[in-house]
Parts: sequence; structure tokens; C-alpha cells
Amino acid sequence: MEESTNTIDNNNKKSLKDKLMNREVITYIIAGVLTTVVNLIAKFIFKNLMGMEENLTTALAWVVAVAFAYVINNYWVFLKGNEGAGKETVKIIKFTIARIGTYIIEAGGIYLLITKGHIEGILGIIPSLLDKINSMPNADNIKFWIVQLPLQFLVIVLNYVFSKLFVFVTKKDKAGKSEDGEQSNT
Repeated sequence: MEESTNTIDNNNKKSLKDKLMNREVITYIIAGVLTTVVNLIAKFIFKNLMGMEENLTTALAWVVAVAFAYVINNYWVFLKGNEGAGKETVKIIKFTIARIGTYIIEAGGIYLLITKGHIEGILGIIPSLLDKINSMPNADNIKFWIVQLPLQFLVIVLNYVFSKLFVFVTKKDKAGKSEDGEQSNT
């Protein structure tokens, strides 16, 4: 009896691994990294090369990254492609709404932690670290990136959840088949 329980447990572990390590998740991770790189490059250009302030930098980089993300997610990750003007419009609107939600989280984090200076309190937990950062000539840029990188990770995770459950949804018929005719395991 114990052996059959172990077999069931191993099958459950394997199916969870299979669910987490499939083509869609792997391509989404790659697309997320690429989108993040596009976002960070845009931020670097707007903040460091053009001298824009943090909130404007975040907004403009967001527009660039969302346009890139829609294309890569639609065509490569979720394999939807062009589904006609009506469906494309709906997908673009849903995608934009979802990304506005995560933008609010990102911009809110930048506003509270950078603009309002709450990063000082967080970094102040380790006074020597805060002193070292504040003594650097580019302390404001360092603080910006200390806040930005964890926010990017959170945004990637939330964007996948919204894309999977809200934007690029495949409808299933009563037999459990997706609209493209494939049998669904979920």
C-alpha cells in the first residue's frame, strides 16, 4: 500500500513539474526577460542619457515595453497570432488593461520609494549601506535601480498571470478540447 502511495505522490510531483516546465512557461520566461531588457534599456536611455525624471522615465519605458510585449506574447508565447480585427482589438484592450494594472504597481513603487524617499528608511536598516550609497556621486541612480529590479520581478510574474487568465485565454468546448482542437489536461 505504501508503494502505491509513493507512486501517486511521484506522479503528482511530476505533473506539477510538467505544468511548470512547458513550452508556454519557458517561452514566457524568455519573453519576460526580453521585455524587461527592453524596458530597462528604455529607462536607461530616458533617465541616464536624456536626463528625464523617474516618473516620466517609468511611463515612457512602459509604453515601449508594452508594445514589444504584446507582439512577442501574442505571436510567440501564446501562439495566437492575428485572429482578425475584432479579436485583435479585444486582446489589445485586455492586454493594455492588464499592463496598466502592473504599471500602477510599478509606478506606485517608484513614487513611494524614490520620489517620496521611503527607500531611505528601508536602506536605513543597514546604516553603513545607506551611508555608502549616499556618499556616491550617483546615489540617486543607485537607489532607483535598487527599487527597480525587484519591482520588475513582481511585474513579470503578475503579467504572466494576467496574460494566461485574462488576455490569451483559449475557450474550451464541453468535451474539454480547446478552440484549436487540442485536448486539454486542465
